[in-house]
Amino acid sequence: IFSASGNLISERSFPTSKGEEGRLVKLGWTANEMLVTVQESGLIKFSDINVDQAKQVQLFTKENNKVSETISIAVIHSHGVIAVTSDLRFIAVSNASSKADNVFHKGYKLDLNVFYLQSAPIRQLRPQPYVTALEVIDHSEANGLELIVALSNKELWKLSENNAHEVLSLEPLNSPAIALSLSPGGGFVACYTASGLLLVFKDDLTNQIMEFETRSKDPPKQLVWCGQDCVLMHWPGLGILMVGPGEHFTNLYYAASNPLVLAPEIDCCRIITQFSIELLQRVPESIEAICNIGSTDPAAMLFDAMEAFQDGDPKADDHIRAMTKSYEQTHSVPGIEIGEEPKYDSDDPSNEIKVSDSNESKSAEKDEEAGVMLRDAVTACINAAAAQFDSNEQKALLRAASYGKSFLSDFDSEDFVACCRKLRVLNALRDRKVGMPLTSYQYDLIGSNVILEMLVRRKMYKLALQVCKHLKISCDAVVLSWACEKISKPESAEMSDESLKSIILKKFIEENVGSYAEVARTATSIKRQKLAKIFLELEPNSRRQVELLCELGEYESATKK
Repeated sequence: IFSASGNLISERSFPTSKGEEGRLVKLGWTANEMLVTVQESGLIKFSDINVDQAKQVQLFTKENNKVSETISIAVIHSHGVIAVTSDLRFIAVSNASSKADNVFHKGYKLDLNVFYLQSAPIRQLRPQPYVTALEVIDHSEANGLELIVALSNKELWKLSENNAHEVLSLEPLNSPAIALSLSPGGGFVACYTASGLLLVFKDDLTNQIMEFETRSKDPPKQLVWCGQDCVLMHWPGLGILMVGPGEHFTNLYYAASNPLVLAPEIDCCRIITQFSIELLQRVPESIEAICNIGSTDPAAMLFDAMEAFQDGDPKADDHIRAMTKSYEQTHSVPGIEIGEEPKYDSDDPSNEIKVSDSNESKSAEKDEEAGVMLRDAVTACINAAAAQFDSNEQKALLRAASYGKSFLSDFDSEDFVACCRKLRVLNALRDRKVGMPLTSYQYDLIGSNVILEMLVRRKMYKLALQVCKHLKISCDAVVLSWACEKISKPESAEMSDESLKSIILKKFIEENVGSYAEVARTATSIKRQKLAKIFLELEPNSRRQVELLCELGEYESATKK
């Protein structure tokens, strides 16, 4: 297992296809970075990124060292696996992402739920078809698990635990669907048929919204989405065909000597090649507004003003005034609109100009609109900075935002500060030594706690602590995870209890961590009872002390506590 920058994280041997467990049918990841392997014999293994086997499930019983059924096809989704047997039974293994507790070192409780999806109507079809493609379209707690199944008889079916029905679309497929792909946020399903036709449906499969003829006799190796915006198809040696709304398409060429894999994400698609990982993403609207040639968007005007100000160009003042004051207020006589002749009162001997109250209100409204325009420009520059990967571009956009907000007396700088903090974390994660190139949207979606978990899994405790301090959040879980890992290491077996206590106690005092119960529990699990009692005495919470003493069988001490 490698990081995104190619650093080796862990490795282990894997049985060959000639072994008793049969060939590898599917390999993939769940939402919490659990590696899942599905083998032909029905053996499903769940492992973390350090290839510590967390749990395995055998779907079939063995008789005389042979299984009665085999797995023909499988799909891995964010919370588990769905496997299809040779006799068209659909078995779901779900709930593979249940969090154990708030200590990252403890990992995940894999309380797996194994159940059958309703598939009797499919097995009753004659002649009996076989499955050509399948895709999970819903795995929420409210709606349960729902699956789209494509069959060799050109039919599409929807399966759930209690229901199975054929999807009757407006136009039946002209050939079997051989690949299905759900858009990351749900809502759309891409379907590739054996005749080379790409179809895009709403997720209910009754409303077709696009049809694209690829004119290819060979099926693509992969069919995936790039965010919510377009569909990617990969043919080895030919490259990638990208199809967007309105049947617009473009080709991305990759040589046959550079094999690649497409890894779809919620807002982009990663192109993993032999030499690099590339990120394909729709240009965010804020960046497009600023960087378009000849753009007159307020954000582009603000960026130009900032660059002019840095160069000492007086045009900077013109750009800002265009967004902060109305043209009429600064260039016309009060009460007179541009292009309007002054109105005189013939009965007034002084011939003074009459100032209209309506014109004053219009000017105030325009000033307010100009203020909103500048505020939106500042927000757009902040958003554009967050979406950039290049640190120099980030700094330039943040300077523009800072320059613009200095003209807004009531602007709340909280978003600006939050963006700066987020970018420091993202840039640290994107470093080659870390190899976690997250986008800004992904950061917002998963949150800081999940990022800390990911760092702890990679044993990057120092960086995790720095992230905690930078974001001003509690580091208790990180320190506890480090302590549990410290006493569990093989090399720690040669260290004395007092030495381990001294090292861990020093760190706990430095980071102001007050609970030692989990460290004591970990010491118990590795048969270091004396060390467990040392940390147990340091635990300030009496209830946790009593619980752990009962686990140790120290009932007399527990009663005294």
